[in-house]
Amino acid sequence: MQPKAGHRTWGPRRARRRPAAWAFVLLEVLVSVAILGGSLAVILRGLTMALRTIEDNRVSATALALAQRLLDEYEVEAAPRPGKSEGQFGDAFPHFHWSLETRLEEPRYDDIRSGTTENELASVIRLDLTIYYQPEGRAAQTALEIDSAVTQMERFTRDARMRCGLFAHEEGSRRRGGGNDNPAPPALPALPGRPARPERRGR
Repeated sequence: MQPKAGHRTWGPRRARRRPAAWAFVLLEVLVSVAILGGSLAVILRGLTMALRTIEDNRVSATALALAQRLLDEYEVEAAPRPGKSEGQFGDAFPHFHWSLETRLEEPRYDDIRSGTTENELASVIRLDLTIYYQPEGRAAQTALEIDSAVTQMERFTRDARMRCGLFAHEEGSRRRGGGNDNPAPPALPALPGRPARPERRGR
């Protein structure tokens, strides 16, 4: 049966358009999958960098705390001898170890003009401390480097101050007074153009 003039038929044309429509849908799916894959790659990379940053911060914070503890031990217990030494921090921190280089350094006070000669000034102990972090199956890496200095005396005990001779006046004052274990130190010499520091009185 022939179609009448002026009437349209959609059957053959609709059949011819289906393959093109399917190809367009397939292309949209492929583009969507590509965009999704790229987005997931960016997200995973960001998560990996965030986890690595968190791990680096944890290692740095732990190394700083361990270094502070080690320096406090040297400053409170006894002054270290010049040379090189190394060690670990025990079973609590099995992946950390340290290396220390110690040397004596004569102080230089070019701006202070007083009657004190250089040989009367106690040497300063320079400490070059390095903290290493070595996880299992990986090479050791430097977690922290510190360049510090301590004096040749303990921080809190009076016996060490007497041994190094820096505060011999305290011993004489204690023997004369008999009651005050923390006498006032002598007033510091005035710097050029500055008034002398007021003397502190013992409690």
